[in-house]
Amino acid sequence: MNDPLILALGDVWFMKNIDNKRKRKNYSSFHMRLAARLLLAFRNLVKRMDVSMSEMLSPENFDNVAEVALQICNSTEHEEDELQHPSTAIKSGFDLMRMASSKVGISIKTKNKEMKKEGEAFMYLMSKEWGYKVNKVARSTLSERMFNQKKELPYPEDIMKLSSYLVENLEFVDLSYTAVSGMMFRRIVMLVEARLILYNRRRPGELEALSLQCYRNRSKEVSATDLSLREQLSKFEKEMLDNQELVEIRGKV
Repeated sequence: MNDPLILALGDVWFMKNIDNKRKRKNYSSFHMRLAARLLLAFRNLVKRMDVSMSEMLSPENFDNVAEVALQICNSTEHEEDELQHPSTAIKSGFDLMRMASSKVGISIKTKNKEMKKEGEAFMYLMSKEWGYKVNKVARSTLSERMFNQKKELPYPEDIMKLSSYLVENLEFVDLSYTAVSGMMFRRIVMLVEARLILYNRRRPGELEALSLQCYRNRSKEVSATDLSLREQLSKFEKEMLDNQELVEIRGKV
């Protein structure tokens, strides 16, 4: 799909994450696909397959756009308060505002007053009506799910068993050149990843950003700051300081 506003949305997300080289393409493609789903759903609703995103973002189409935003969350006409993917509706609202803003920007550059008027009117409706027509439905579903969600914690015994299993298997891995095959390499990767995720369960996504260069640059020695703080540490913390190395990677990816 070569829609100018969808491409502009991709550029916006790419530039917003320009410093995140590993994830910026994923962010851009996700939001472009979401916008394309909205447009396709709108086309099916109005039974016109030639509608562009610019045409869709007109004030007379606002109610239909709100309807398809809930539609792509797998809701039904009679169960709008039971969205399967409520966060999708919330995300689509932000992207619609960005594309409407791009429409206004393009209209200013091309001196198209009618296009500018449409874009500004659509943005006005978004600011006044989107909140209760879409966001309220989505957020109420999210709140209800959070209230009813059961947070099941693993048993400490199970964590110990898994940790022991991983350590034992990693200790007996044969890393000689003749022994390592494609299947063996894959198994080693799985064991190491499982071990690291078990250690840092709150941010497993950071593991994707762990490059070979980051690992090579890991901190192996105790810095002057660490030495000054060492006296304040407990015996257990001192043991961790002696036995562990610090790998710095990009956070919150």
